[in-house]
Amino acid sequence: MAENIWLIIHLIGVAIGAGSVTVAWARETYFRVRPQEIEKKGKIVVIPLLLHTAFALTLISGFFLYLESTSFYNQSLIFQIKVMFFALLLLNHISINLFLRARAGSMRRLYMLSEYFSLAGWYFLIALSVFI
Repeated sequence: MAENIWLIIHLIGVAIGAGSVTVAWARETYFRVRPQEIEKKGKIVVIPLLLHTAFALTLISGFFLYLESTSFYNQSLIFQIKVMFFALLLLNHISINLFLRARAGSMRRLYMLSEYFSLAGWYFLIALSVFI
């Protein structure tokens, strides 16, 4: 029963993460295609908060899921790749929020590359999860 609860929390965390970066990407794409609308852009502060929540939910629930079947997960190469990639996504998220977002104008390419990595990364994690 406890495994089902952690799995549900884990899936919710991944859905929030993938959904948040998708909304952020769609919003940025819209304003790139329609620059005349840029004055309406405003600032969405909820997306970073949602991503913080997604990482916390995914990390905590993933840890408890791991504890329930350590021998299985220790032998799974796909799981190990998923954990390493999740760590890269988390480091990317931290770098975006602590460093790149404030310097997005002067470091536009690195900022966009980091955002695209985040978008592709969440979906890569979902794809990997199919094989665990």
